[in-house]
Amino acid sequence: MQPVSTSLKLRPCPFLENLQTSLYLSIWIKVLRLVVEETRSSPSTNDGYLKVANNRDSSPASGVVVENKDDSVPGIPPRVKHIKKLYGSQSPLQLGGDKYDYENIYGDDPMYEELKPNARVWKVYNDEMDKLDNDRVEDWRDGLDALLILGALFSAVLTTFVVETYSRLDFDWAEVSANLLAESVALQRAAMAGIPVGEVPASPLTPSLNFHAKPLDVALNALWFLDLVMSLGAALSAVVAKQWIHQYIAIPTGTPQERARIRHFRFLGLEKWHMSLIIGLLPMCIHLSMALFLMGLLLLLHESNLVIAVIVDVLAFTIMSLYLVSNLLPVWFLDCPYQTPLTSLMFHLF
Repeated sequence: MQPVSTSLKLRPCPFLENLQTSLYLSIWIKVLRLVVEETRSSPSTNDGYLKVANNRDSSPASGVVVENKDDSVPGIPPRVKHIKKLYGSQSPLQLGGDKYDYENIYGDDPMYEELKPNARVWKVYNDEMDKLDNDRVEDWRDGLDALLILGALFSAVLTTFVVETYSRLDFDWAEVSANLLAESVALQRAAMAGIPVGEVPASPLTPSLNFHAKPLDVALNALWFLDLVMSLGAALSAVVAKQWIHQYIAIPTGTPQERARIRHFRFLGLEKWHMSLIIGLLPMCIHLSMALFLMGLLLLLHESNLVIAVIVDVLAFTIMSLYLVSNLLPVWFLDCPYQTPLTSLMFHLF
């Protein structure tokens, strides 16, 4: 009788082998992640960072101010304090301490207090609205200041022309006096020569004559008085618009939540009453006034001298054509940068 062997041969289980392989892979992935994170966090001397001393070094070309307080360890990257924005930007861009890094500025809110009156969300909203409003308001103020200066200069120039042409709407007493003086001299000569007084021609202009202004003089004065009123109205509107801006930008009081609600309420009113569009269209009054002034100037020159009138006609037509083309080009070419508030209105017409 042969002895029975107690050793059993176990078959390999595919499921266990796959499980073991998956465990090995997950372990290796975790090890690789730790190595990568350690490599990123550890400084390297070949990172391409600038090596600076303890004092600050300012670069005039880029506006970068760099500071490194630990110069004994060459691998520590320098801390960039700030980089001034170029091309007329308002606030400096800060790296390594960005003033818009709200998580570090305000910190986390306690649990279940994320919408309290002093929560971080309201402070962040107020800061963002400050930046948005400051940029918008500065653009408005720059445009209104330029409008005030241009309106004042244009009104001063136009007033000199109006004073000169307004006298055409009434008797020219200097011309009346000259005609009466010429008639008096003619009468004296006729008396000395023995010529009858009835044969001396009477003066065409007398104080008792009913005066009627020429249609050209009436049209000229109508155009220029209309220009003067429009330019002064544009200047007055610019002053009123600056007062609107002052009221809009005024900082409200209260908790951050109350300030956020007040600012949002003002912003909704700004959009509802189209304040931005109105301020943008105010320069159109000055533009229209200049066009009417050129028309009146051409009428005056055509009466005085035809050669000068033709030269000014060509120049005025060129200027007005360039103005109209520059406003119409963005309607057909969306990448054209010659956009004004008038262009925005033309989008709805074409």
